Amino acid sequence: MDQTVPVAQMYERLLELASPLSPLDLPLLDAHGATMASDLLLDEKVAIKSGAKISSTQIALAASLGYRDWETDRKSTRLNSSH
Repeated sequence: MDQTVPVAQMYERLLELASPLSPLDLPLLDAHGATMASDLLLDEKVAIKSGAKISSTQIALAASLGYRDWETDRKSTRLNSSH
């Protein structure tokens, strides 16, 4: 007879097997839908928090605060690669 495993127990087993993916750097406009690996700071203000999924609203907020990685300096945004 097959053994039935409760969902919570299976969830715990799966989490034990999982490990975080390595962060990668992308320009902010290319990062829509990705997850931030670290805070994006602009003038010592947090524009996008670590762990946040990047939305068009957050990209617009960062742009309104002066973040312009798509222009000349091409600074990259540190992201988790799970998008």
